[in-house]
Amino acid sequence: MEPTISNQSPSDNAALTNNQDVNNVIVSVQGLGKSFGSVEVLKNFNLDVYKGETVALIGPSGSGKTTVLRCINRLEEPTKGVVQIGDTRLEAGATGRVHRDSVQQLRQKAGMVFQQFNLWPHRTVLENVTEGPIHVLGRDRAASNERARELLAMVQMDKFTARHPGELSGGQQQRVAIARALAMDPDVMLFDEPTSALDTELVGEVLNTMTALAKTGMTMIVVTHEMSFARNVSDRVVFMDGGTIVEQGPPEQIYGNPQNDRTKSFLERVIF
Repeated sequence: MEPTISNQSPSDNAALTNNQDVNNVIVSVQGLGKSFGSVEVLKNFNLDVYKGETVALIGPSGSGKTTVLRCINRLEEPTKGVVQIGDTRLEAGATGRVHRDSVQQLRQKAGMVFQQFNLWPHRTVLENVTEGPIHVLGRDRAASNERARELLAMVQMDKFTARHPGELSGGQQQRVAIARALAMDPDVMLFDEPTSALDTELVGEVLNTMTALAKTGMTMIVVTHEMSFARNVSDRVVFMDGGTIVEQGPPEQIYGNPQNDRTKSFLERVIF
């Protein structure tokens, strides 16, 4: 059965009922393609994300979910296509200083939380959160420390500011990583399987932090295998397979009445 909703932006998807205004699009990905040698990982991928929206990307391993995030913030250079966050627009294949400056601007607008925590082991929790604002954004140290403490309080890590990452649990380290990304004041937060490296009992504390963050109105794109989070927290679920969007819509539609056979078979395997 052919996909019923393939490579459509939200504004084209009749299943989306949030009455989103096109003027509120904060992330726009158009015609994105990525190949590694002869292997085409992304195929004409299109996605618009609205300000304040939480979008969950789900799908089997190798479907291209992580590559989408890495192309959005240019950890991977796309083979083709355009990525725009706010007023910063990057087209694949561009070169030169203007392009490099735009890459830097785009990365500052897209906070990234990885599977692994990637904290600096020789820095304290507070220093991990303040390094970016001070050395990348050029902000005052005192103001950066104050903001870091606010963010660490938000993720319930304000009692651990003097500790080093090696003294923390995996869940605690991931919450510090979330605060570190937020300290750069991004327009959108990108989460790449943020709980996959955690023991089962630690998953909940990270998901609770992400749920609270979504409620603040932060725009979020989340690659996840946590179906309960995708179903209960996200505004839209995007099911990917073979480097493209097979189906997307509100969680109640995707989980309650999926229209594509590939979506149905995937959900049957991971839920039932």
